[in-house]
Amino acid sequence: MNGHASRADWELFLTFQRLAFSSWWLPGVTLARSMSRHRRLALELSKRELLDRYAGQFFGAAWALFHPALTVLVFLFLFGEVLKLKISGTNIPPNVGFTTYLLAGLLPWLVLQDVMGRGATLITSQAHLVKQVAFPLDVLPIKSIPPAFVILLVGLILLAGYTLVFVGPLPWTYIMLPLLISELAIICVGVALLLSAVGVFVRDLKDFVQIFTFVGIYVSPIIYTIDAIPSKLRLLIMLNPFTSIILVFQDALFYGAFIHPWAWVISALLSLAIFLVGARVFYSTQHFFGSYL
Repeated sequence: MNGHASRADWELFLTFQRLAFSSWWLPGVTLARSMSRHRRLALELSKRELLDRYAGQFFGAAWALFHPALTVLVFLFLFGEVLKLKISGTNIPPNVGFTTYLLAGLLPWLVLQDVMGRGATLITSQAHLVKQVAFPLDVLPIKSIPPAFVILLVGLILLAGYTLVFVGPLPWTYIMLPLLISELAIICVGVALLLSAVGVFVRDLKDFVQIFTFVGIYVSPIIYTIDAIPSKLRLLIMLNPFTSIILVFQDALFYGAFIHPWAWVISALLSLAIFLVGARVFYSTQHFFGSYL
């Protein structure tokens, strides 16, 4: 048994070495084909996961809507009413307050937080499926993505309603939302694939992820603007891989203009990079999952 484990460890080490020298595009193409072939299975598992999250509760599946709505309202109450934070800086639209700014950056973060929080255990919690030879393993990380986007859908409805009632017409940049949602989905797929694969071999990864998801809101430009950060700390915020996607959502939902044009370029490139890295790591290591579960 020890010899078998050692051999698996050595083969895994060689696999990670080959990652740096092999094609990074092929796994992305493989994933796209697999999702097209298994889209019904992925959709069914997503629906089941969404329902299972609230199974046995009094309101049942209605919590899929109540939970994100209550989460958004709690953040609004804490930062808008209790702490009474104000938004200041250049390019701030007139008659638009902190509430709109907070929601614009908070919504994509809540989606990322949900995906990361579940990502490290997506494979380890489904060991019985992993050991089935014919089961498409790449469906397991993908099925967690649609339930997370319910948060975004509910939040966008609340934000649009709040803007129309208390601020005025929606910014024209709302038309960019399909593009931004697509970018966010691509990032989430890459994150889910990467964390689920690495989580098989590094079991305490979930603890590191929990820490990051807790402090992430404070190292992201969500409750403050980039301009408000001291220059010596700005690099720390920019090293956050999710800063750019948060900024482009703020441009579309709050500023109503391309205030951070560089963030639009970086978020597009970064979403593709995260997707390709996640797919590459997942497909290169999935053959070892059974040996470590």
